[in-house]
Amino acid sequence: GVSQQLQQGGSEPVDSVSRAASAIDIRADEATNALIISAEPDAMQSLKEVIAQLDIRRAQVLVEAVIAEISSDKLAELGIQWLIDGSGDGSVVGYTNFDSASFNGLSVSELASAIVNETVPSSLGSGLNLALGSTSSSVRFAALISALASDANTNVLSTPTIVTLDNEEAEIIIGQNVPFVTGTFTTSVDGGDGVGNPFQTIERQDVGLTLRVKPQINEGNAIQLDINQEVSSVVPTATSLAQGPTTNKRSLKTNVLVEDGQVLVLGGLIDDQFDETIQKVPGLGDIPVIGGLFRYRQASKTKRNLMIFLHPVILRNALDGDERSADKYSYIRDQQHRERQQGIALLPEVQTPLLKTPEQVQQDRSVLPLSTTTPEPAPAVVPEPPAATPPAPSGFSRK
Repeated sequence: GVSQQLQQGGSEPVDSVSRAASAIDIRADEATNALIISAEPDAMQSLKEVIAQLDIRRAQVLVEAVIAEISSDKLAELGIQWLIDGSGDGSVVGYTNFDSASFNGLSVSELASAIVNETVPSSLGSGLNLALGSTSSSVRFAALISALASDANTNVLSTPTIVTLDNEEAEIIIGQNVPFVTGTFTTSVDGGDGVGNPFQTIERQDVGLTLRVKPQINEGNAIQLDINQEVSSVVPTATSLAQGPTTNKRSLKTNVLVEDGQVLVLGGLIDDQFDETIQKVPGLGDIPVIGGLFRYRQASKTKRNLMIFLHPVILRNALDGDERSADKYSYIRDQQHRERQQGIALLPEVQTPLLKTPEQVQQDRSVLPLSTTTPEPAPAVVPEPPAATPPAPSGFSRK
């Protein structure tokens, strides 16, 4: 709160105080969070009443965000590629080449080259690959039948939590600092005729979860929240790209009004996408039944459900903060205790870290005691002489 150093008008005035009867001198000392006031008794009393109304405990707001994302990706492909060698010397005179088949990692030309040279293909395709062909007759041919089906499911739940004072902005960042290539340059040598030294400029950016919030408590229990939330991740790739990594990004920026303890949905996305690609040989691919020998089909379906929720709680006093802190403390300790009971299979002699018990926290002077329940008023008793030693400090209370 605001500390007050009040100098009554009848006391010895400071040098900067005007000697006029109605003079008022107010100075602020930020180092001690104090007000130095010099005024007449009547004015001093009025100032004290104003200060008493302003010198109150500021409330805090605990903001818990819930980010739930469920996605499903399904992929299926089926097709046949042909290659014919009519010269007998291994040179290709006709073949089919489908772009969709290249995703499978193995083409019929690579297969034919491996057959002629009696080697293993440099790349093996995913899924089921059946090779058919003949190299003994004058007309050589090869066929590659590819079939692939994949199913990927993702379920992500993130619950960032942050506490801040009323009307104060707070930010939490959980993620990685990933380098991104912003430019490529080459410096010339020997007057511009020699080979240069290439170099790249790198800029690092935060990739992960970012929550920035500024609460403002209004009349009653309403809370106005200015929210900026972002979830980003690096797309995993088999090989690193020269231009840098690709990221997924989900960002939300809004200003809402919510009641204390209310759960409000801020926004979301429901996406259902279906793609199908058919590549075929003109004419032959349209023939019933046998046309399937000259086609390559690929189909994919992506479904994504994303929802963002918000749960703010006003902490008006120390007891409210203790209760919320104790809940989080107990939760994380229970998780650690469960992990310790399961143990580490490869390191049975190693014990995982475990937070202190509430009783240990109560005895440790370096950790503030927490309380999980509201203390009940003590019954009226006959006053007793003061105890020789002070009572033990209050701390956790088990549920």
